[in-house]
Amino acid sequence: MRDLWSELAKRTREANQASSQSELAPMPFGFDEAVLTKVRASTRERFNPWESWVPLLRPALGLAFGAAMICLVLDFRVEDKLPNNLVSQTEVLFQSAMLNE
Repeated sequence: MRDLWSELAKRTREANQASSQSELAPMPFGFDEAVLTKVRASTRERFNPWESWVPLLRPALGLAFGAAMICLVLDFRVEDKLPNNLVSQTEVLFQSAMLNE
């Protein structure tokens, strides 16, 4: 049975020795300056919390608008059938919601 942990440790030691012996390649010309410029620019920008909420608010507002429209349509449809008494109106609305008339 092979000891995988020992084999992994041996390969890691070999890789570390090989990387310490080889000389690191220099960075391309201007790379470090470009990175530092981008980091400085990103820290200068002010964080706007509304930007992170916009993807969530768009569908939520759409669903709220749709639900309001459905409620208005159902209200106009059911309004003709309702009696003048408030208790009776509430009872009829509950019955229509539960029985899907």
